[in-house]
Amino acid sequence: MSLHKIKLNKFLYLRAHIGHNSKSLDKTMNSFIIGNYQNTSIINSDYLLWSWERISQLFNNLFLVKAKFFVLGTNPNIPNLWLRSLLDTQLNLSKYSLPSFLGYIGSNWSGGLLSNWNKLWLFVLTSFKKLSKNAKLSKKQEKLLQKMIDRGNRGITPAFPDFLIALSIDNTLIKEASFSRILTVGLVDSNKSLDSADFNIISNDDSLGVLEFLFNLLDKSSLNSNRREQDLFYILIFKKLKKLLANG
Repeated sequence: MSLHKIKLNKFLYLRAHIGHNSKSLDKTMNSFIIGNYQNTSIINSDYLLWSWERISQLFNNLFLVKAKFFVLGTNPNIPNLWLRSLLDTQLNLSKYSLPSFLGYIGSNWSGGLLSNWNKLWLFVLTSFKKLSKNAKLSKKQEKLLQKMIDRGNRGITPAFPDFLIALSIDNTLIKEASFSRILTVGLVDSNKSLDSADFNIISNDDSLGVLEFLFNLLDKSSLNSNRREQDLFYILIFKKLKKLLANG
């Protein structure tokens, strides 16, 4: 998925360029802010598009090598629509046999969870249960959620991930992931530090539209990597056949 094809007004519609209060501006974000409007920092659209394009290319490459990942959010203000988008993404990724772990904590990160994988999974399942009480899920979403809960109750947890997508930068989470040698990708708003994650998505981290766009990007990237894998397979077969015909 090439974000060059995405027009700027798409991101403006998603309010991706709207930062936090200008008084809370992090010093590492100074160069990426184009100005202020009603005491709110406005993110430069050029840098915004650049960061999304960079992450799009990263996802394509990671999915091509079947990297395991998980998504975690520690923003309790995200509404229940988040769970539906998350489950839809999990359903789509399962079509391509991609190992993944989509989770949600819903509060500040509790240090040590990455070193206690079973406990982390229980945290995720607990948050899922709470969200599902008020979220109107489809039959497929309910079936997937119940399957995840049943597997968790039997002590079956996902494989340890290769990279983490943080929907909101939590310094404790990022430091713990780095200590565990997990590649980190983070949504960085105007009040967050660019020095936190390994790869940054400069964008409004309070916008549900931005989160849904991120999930859609994961879907598209997985589809692209699946097609690239098939292309590479056929190219390899063609080369072998050409070699056999030449020798014959």
